[in-house]
Amino acid sequence: MTDQIALAGWSLVRRFRHPEHPLPLLDFPRTARDEFGFDAVELNSPFFAARDDTYLAELRRRAADAKVILLGIAIDREGDLAGLDPDEPAAERRRARRMARYRRDARLPVRTREPRRARHPRRGGGPARRDR
Repeated sequence: MTDQIALAGWSLVRRFRHPEHPLPLLDFPRTARDEFGFDAVELNSPFFAARDDTYLAELRRRAADAKVILLGIAIDREGDLAGLDPDEPAAERRRARRMARYRRDARLPVRTREPRRARHPRRGGGPARRDR
């Protein structure tokens, strides 16, 4: 297996969220290829305009037309995918499971953003220093 470098959708967050001319996710694979020379992209859940089969098929078709691989999807702010916390609202767990099913149907690997934790609890964060 070889490593592959992909353009993450979050790298273009300002273009996706541009107030007048936002970049549609469907155009992202072509943009990655034509403007930046990437042949693989990582999608981000906040940029999906829809989550139905038709939209997903169109996204895969456009990526194939651009000769770009959909390498993975980062699922952000969709709830806890594990859903084991009884205090977490049921709606968040349902939303997270829907996104996981969407990722599965797209046949994409999944990567989630985990909460940041202090690396060294006695010092209140930051990397632990090694004594010399």
